[in-house]
Amino acid sequence: LHEPYRRQRQMCIRDSVENADQLIIVIVLLAFLIISGIVFDAIGVAVTSCDVTPIISMASRKVYGAKTALNLVKNSDTVSSVCNDIIGDIFSIISGACSAALVVKITMQLTETWQIVLSIAVSAIVSALTIGGKAFMKRIAISNSKDFVMFVARVIAIFSKDERKIRQKEKAAKQEQKAHEKSSENDNFDKHQDSKVENASKQHTTCLLYTSDAADDKARVD
Repeated sequence: LHEPYRRQRQMCIRDSVENADQLIIVIVLLAFLIISGIVFDAIGVAVTSCDVTPIISMASRKVYGAKTALNLVKNSDTVSSVCNDIIGDIFSIISGACSAALVVKITMQLTETWQIVLSIAVSAIVSALTIGGKAFMKRIAISNSKDFVMFVARVIAIFSKDERKIRQKEKAAKQEQKAHEKSSENDNFDKHQDSKVENASKQHTTCLLYTSDAADDKARVD
């Protein structure tokens, strides 16, 4: 009698663990879709509101990512359309499907009333997070459009051969500057040590002269 009960209990525990794992996967995927939609919407806003003048200046100085950023700003209409409309709509549709799957997983053992209530609640939470996140990031993207575009451009520039060469040159220049600063610090330290030795030598010479003068005075008195 105890063996069937034990097997049934083990099956229930296993099913609960599997359901919990699936629920976590759905929640993580839903969070990823919401965050991705917010980020891509912010990219589209930042590109359209970014001033091209500082980007051109940085590109002329061969700053890493500036060339890619310039291309993004020059093609702002296309970039905005892709990020805000195409990718944004895709993520919205998929996040809606994920929220529906989440509701099914949560309300599997509940009554129909609770299923309706939780369905509305999950949809409201997902919508609030999406709309609120887009509004918050839109403000940041507009006020820091140059920095935002440069950050995106540096990420994209990883796949550009020319940008990678610029990055290698920047690293080499920074290493050379650090070596120069270190060499200057060593020179200053050496000069300071030499100055201390010279001052000590002068003090020693002064003491010797004073001692000699005192001896001569004593000899004349005697």
